Amino acid sequence: MAEVKKPTVFWGQNKSQISLKVDLQNIIDGPNVEITEDKVTFSATTRSPNNGINKYEFEIVFYLPIDPENSTWQAKPLNVLFDLRKVGEETWQRLTFEQKKLFWLKIDFDKVHYSDSEDEKKPSFEDLRKLDDLLKDNKEADKSSKIKFRIVYLFLFSMFQWIGYNYVILGLFACMSVKSSEGSLNLAYKFVEKPLKLCQIASCMEIVHSLLGLTKGSIVAPLMQVFGRNFALFVVLSSEERLHNNSLNWYLFFAWSIVEAVRFPYYMFTLLKKEYKWLTWLRYTIWIPLYSMGGVSEALLFLRAISYFEETEKWSISLPNVFNFSFYFPYYLKVHLVGLFIGISFLMKHMMVARKKKLGGGKAKLH
Repeated sequence: MAEVKKPTVFWGQNKSQISLKVDLQNIIDGPNVEITEDKVTFSATTRSPNNGINKYEFEIVFYLPIDPENSTWQAKPLNVLFDLRKVGEETWQRLTFEQKKLFWLKIDFDKVHYSDSEDEKKPSFEDLRKLDDLLKDNKEADKSSKIKFRIVYLFLFSMFQWIGYNYVILGLFACMSVKSSEGSLNLAYKFVEKPLKLCQIASCMEIVHSLLGLTKGSIVAPLMQVFGRNFALFVVLSSEERLHNNSLNWYLFFAWSIVEAVRFPYYMFTLLKKEYKWLTWLRYTIWIPLYSMGGVSEALLFLRAISYFEETEKWSISLPNVFNFSFYFPYYLKVHLVGLFIGISFLMKHMMVARKKKLGGGKAKLH
């Protein structure tokens, strides 16, 4: 399906009519035009050797009513022209009902006419240029507002995640102080389950951020990390209670949380256009031992989980069933283990490239 775009539309006026010029050529379908008392709608499809097939649409709601019966339009090879008859003779303050800048709507200075009567002042060409510059400034202001919203939102999101993962870290150290016959590290899951799950659910927004263009970079790395962690936490660990008392959880959660407790402050200061070299060094270095610790801990937990899921058949689907489909979850865990090491290798390679790009090939100097 062709991408819907906005054509450039030039407008002008005199006392009795509005003129529109739609800068569009090579039309292969349309134009389809509807003119009513309060608005005009337009759509057309074009084809060009450089840009291929594109669909263009726009709608203009008028500042004041027009006379559709006495209004006309004409498609020409290089453009589409409109002569729209006003209801009553007066100079409009603007074309659109809402007072806002449309990036595709421009003033046609050749078609702007004013009364030459002595009691009215005719604006100079320079005045019209200033008006056009003012409209461009409004467009830049709208763009600036969107950038500010993006910065505030991403800063608050990073702050939320940073607080959450620090809470998890405190919980991990708190469980070490508890004397238990089972071993203090075995209590890690019970101590940090809820805050860690909250943080991991929120981490799904990082995929959305990438899709919406709020953050730079490929979607592959965050998608792999979010899926891998949430699969381990919500599908494997949460559904098998015998894994809750395993000390490997402590090392796995510690690796996840320390990485994020460094990553999110780095993002926050980057949004504020501030850089602390020690933090940059940590961001691109601390993952080296922690990715390895997390990967080994996760793999050992999965190996232990395989026998448990063979026993319980949790998440497995056996025949016969309505869909005539079978699925043996322990087999998938074995395949997932292979994918786990492939994924970690990919993420480590991705981070190593980013580290060399940020810190250089040699040793980074901390100031």
